[in-house]
Amino acid sequence: MADARQQLGESDDAVRSYSQALEIARTENDAQNEALILYKLGYAQLDSSQPDVAAETWEQALKLSKRRANVIMKVVSWRAYRAELWK
Repeated sequence: MADARQQLGESDDAVRSYSQALEIARTENDAQNEALILYKLGYAQLDSSQPDVAAETWEQALKLSKRRANVIMKVVSWRAYRAELWK
């Protein structure tokens, strides 16, 4: 729904819809979707003439993505280490 609103130029409604989706993602501890929603929310905020708020939102998305990438890299490293042990 938020994507459609954004495409229709209804940025304020898109901000509200993305904010609702963000609450759900956080409630579900869904970091991957949380980062994606933050990214999209930032664009809706920018289109709603809120560039400073958009920049803060994108910073949150970036931090979340980096944390997620760090976790993924640790898992990959651990799996590679285990694979070396079993050679």
